[in-house]
Amino acid sequence: MGCSIAEQGVPREEHLSLTLIVPRLVFIGQVVMTGVLSMTIMVAVGLGRQTPVPPNPFDAYADILPEQGLRGLDAHGFVCHVRDYNYYADPAETRCDVRLETGTFSRIEVFYAGGTIKRTDFEIRENAIKVGDLVVFLGLTEVLPRGHIFFTWHGSVGLALYAKPSDRYGVFQHVSKVTLTNTPLHGREPQSTSP
Repeated sequence: MGCSIAEQGVPREEHLSLTLIVPRLVFIGQVVMTGVLSMTIMVAVGLGRQTPVPPNPFDAYADILPEQGLRGLDAHGFVCHVRDYNYYADPAETRCDVRLETGTFSRIEVFYAGGTIKRTDFEIRENAIKVGDLVVFLGLTEVLPRGHIFFTWHGSVGLALYAKPSDRYGVFQHVSKVTLTNTPLHGREPQSTSP
């Protein structure tokens, strides 16, 4: 069963050169693969550092977020309409909206009752905000994707709609609408939204 190298017909010198060449080729292959992987990582990190962080478009509208007073509505040019049915246990709800020609948002709608903003809806221009951007902009820590994206925001319920319907959650998917409310989640009290 066991044959020596001489019995197999392979000269001893040729066998030694093969045993020396194969490990050398494996070593060279490992060095090349390590170099390629290192370069790929460096390029990815470099691109990540050079990608500018977009400014938070919600900051400009901090004065019209839920739990805020009504002073910001005039400053942003909102037009208001009174509804005559109960909403948020108040005898009258008022809906205000503004259409914007430029910027991230195409339309913003605010609902208030009793002198306090209860809900703010942001309609987002096409491809302007991704789910991951939204998480960073609003500082979200609890996100629940279920056809739409439900999240907690300052202890209250929020909702984001995908630009294209999807049953998959991904941070690179675009968002078409964001709704922020002052409705507490799981009996929690809303936290202040002041910057």
